[in-house]
Amino acid sequence: MLNSIKTHLETLNPFDRGFARYFTLTHLHNAGETPGTLHAYQTALSKLVNSLSWGVEIHNPQPIGNHHIFYIDLRDYGWDTTDAWTHIEAIYPYAYGFELPTYETLQQLTDSNIPYVYMDWFIANAARPPLYHDILDLPDTDSQLERRLEVDVVENLFNAPGERVWRAGVNKSGVSNHNRVVERHLSKYGAYWKSYDFAGSASIQNIFTHPLNFRHDGGEIVFNLPNGLQGYYLSDANGERLDAAPIDIVSDPKADDPTVRNGISCIGCHTEGMKTFEDTVRAAIEQNPNPLFDKERALSLYVEQAVMDTFVQEDTDRYRTAVEKTGAGFGGVEPVHLFHETFFSPLTADHAAAAVGLETQTFLEYVQEKPRLQNLGLSSLTTPNGTVKRDAWTQHFAEIVFTINDTETILTTGIYSHIQDSHLRAAIKKELGKDNLSRLTPEDMQQLKYLGLQQVGIRSLSGLEAAINLVELNIDANSVSSIGPLANLTNLRLFSAAGADISDLTPLANLTKLETLDLWDNEISDISQLTGLTQLKFLRLGNNKISDVCTAYGFLGHSLKEDCAIMTISIERSIQWRNAEDSPLSLKQNLFLKSSAVRLPKQKCVDDTISTKINSQSGSDNSLKMPPPCLSLLTSGPAMMRNVSLTLSSSLVEWRLP
Repeated sequence: MLNSIKTHLETLNPFDRGFARYFTLTHLHNAGETPGTLHAYQTALSKLVNSLSWGVEIHNPQPIGNHHIFYIDLRDYGWDTTDAWTHIEAIYPYAYGFELPTYETLQQLTDSNIPYVYMDWFIANAARPPLYHDILDLPDTDSQLERRLEVDVVENLFNAPGERVWRAGVNKSGVSNHNRVVERHLSKYGAYWKSYDFAGSASIQNIFTHPLNFRHDGGEIVFNLPNGLQGYYLSDANGERLDAAPIDIVSDPKADDPTVRNGISCIGCHTEGMKTFEDTVRAAIEQNPNPLFDKERALSLYVEQAVMDTFVQEDTDRYRTAVEKTGAGFGGVEPVHLFHETFFSPLTADHAAAAVGLETQTFLEYVQEKPRLQNLGLSSLTTPNGTVKRDAWTQHFAEIVFTINDTETILTTGIYSHIQDSHLRAAIKKELGKDNLSRLTPEDMQQLKYLGLQQVGIRSLSGLEAAINLVELNIDANSVSSIGPLANLTNLRLFSAAGADISDLTPLANLTKLETLDLWDNEISDISQLTGLTQLKFLRLGNNKISDVCTAYGFLGHSLKEDCAIMTISIERSIQWRNAEDSPLSLKQNLFLKSSAVRLPKQKCVDDTISTKINSQSGSDNSLKMPPPCLSLLTSGPAMMRNVSLTLSSSLVEWRLP
């Protein structure tokens, strides 16, 4: 596969090679997908890349080699001006195991870190936020989008109703249970359709009594791209861009997940362009002899059904012509939506093996022989018809590849170290004093000891596995989600990841030298993986989703057995206290542990006090009948604490345990 890409690159003009990128179906072919299915993937890719394009013409990816690899030129879609491929590189999770001379040659020829991606991954992820927004470079507000498309909504509504803007209203649509208004404007590239959606139908949200001055809660925009295909945009009542619409306003009742997400949900719905509708507002306006609104203006805006039908047909024809140029069918099963759903379904052993470049039987033998792979949840693949969940596979993909190939070999072979996230790559180069054009080597990565990466836009830590001598790492305020690449950085003493969207702490379990751990404001619900970190002196877990205070105190009780070191534990707004029957305490608002300062015991420490304060939010009925049983953990071990006090602000309940 790599040689096929290299051969194709060498046929291009040297100036053009930097704009060449590739999508591959090789892994799906090797997994046994049929020729018909592989062709359908090609069709979906053609439709999607052109639906993410600001180019005037339709440009379909070109097959090379054995027709399992497809080539595009970034300039055909305007992606060279939006830095689209950099956004793709930043979150692509499967760029591991290719530290080979040919791969490095591809990087050099294309001036990129990831010259190709799996086609199925791209279809599934580029059709939804964040990539859908990033690649199309969609702005933060609908008014900014309108300026780009040369649409002046306010001007049209005030001065050109029935000439540059036309409206219709319905009681209920396919995605909304309440009123919906649809509004068409002329735009730079064809049509600009804007819907107004509501969470209710009463009062000022009743479009039949307020057809001109209703108050909406959100909306959807469908607009023509320069090539005739459609772009999509979801917004709230203030016009600010949304990744997904609130389910109480719009939903997809036919889908397993009813949430309407920008891009993919709209693509799946608008298979034939604009949806048809029957206006019911104009008739209500005509029948009202003395309305409380400007009847003449309303009738100019809410035009005859035949006028709207003509516009819908005109826009449908434009869309159909563009879709057919991509090779995709018009109507019927929508290929992008189909393969989006397929990608996020569980993987079979055949697909998992092909994704790491192995025959199925060889891959399963690795799983059976390597406990590390079993501990990553791959044992299920060895059973008949066994599968593994896509999110689990993706989360652990780097570790799976390294385990199969022997981590030490992967990290130290090849000329360069691969860092897929452009922001992480730039930060490492800055720390090492290297210029942006230079490439990172394994030796460079091993020089890293301290790395501060606060709020620099990092989405992936992939490649940081090679920084085996790292002592301190700060990734505060970066949306990284997975910290899997840190699993073997056993020299880490300080790790700070406040506001990093982390939920799984498993990769930290073996980092036994950690002394300082800041995990404030994440998605953490389980901290049991930290119980082996006996060197910790500072731990911050506030603003997480830990479900039971006993979990935290189980960890605390473990740590109390250590020698007398100062440990500060903060779990503010994170832990819900429960009573002995494991039901929530009698509080109108949940209680959350605010802070604890703990001195770990040895003989000279036994007179110290553990003080735990709990703040309840405003409300009454703050009554506690008994202390949680897990407090007994604080008085166990080689030396007991003489005082453990618990204070509940608002109710002033306090226990002192002997």
